[in-house]
Amino acid sequence: STILLILLRHVRSSRVSNPQPPPPPRRQRPARAIIDRAQSLIATHYARPIGLRDLAAWLEMSPCHLSHLFSRETEFSFHAYLQEIRLSKAQSLLKENALPIQHVARAVGYRYPNYFARKFRQRFGYAPSACLTPTPGRSR
Repeated sequence: STILLILLRHVRSSRVSNPQPPPPPRRQRPARAIIDRAQSLIATHYARPIGLRDLAAWLEMSPCHLSHLFSRETEFSFHAYLQEIRLSKAQSLLKENALPIQHVARAVGYRYPNYFARKFRQRFGYAPSACLTPTPGRSR
């Protein structure tokens, strides 16, 4: 009986010359498409208090999975990417408009101007006030 079992296994393995492909995964979205959608949502809502959980809920997925995908596909964490978007927008607002720093900070999603100024200085190497163009009657 042992010999028959070995022969049967050998016959089965030799008959598998044309294996069937595995069934397609159940409704999976490509990682890049998910991240593109996430980046689009961040670009639209960066000024609001937005967190990883909010973004994951909008994309109907787990925050852990989204965080993993985000780091893998963009080489940024979600929070680092959000901060980069906010600070870049703040830099252009400060250069283009003569708005007070606290208004710019709130316009890009920072509740506390001092925290905004610290992050801005860490990112760009100079204070936000250095971006302000002097206007007549206004000092830096």
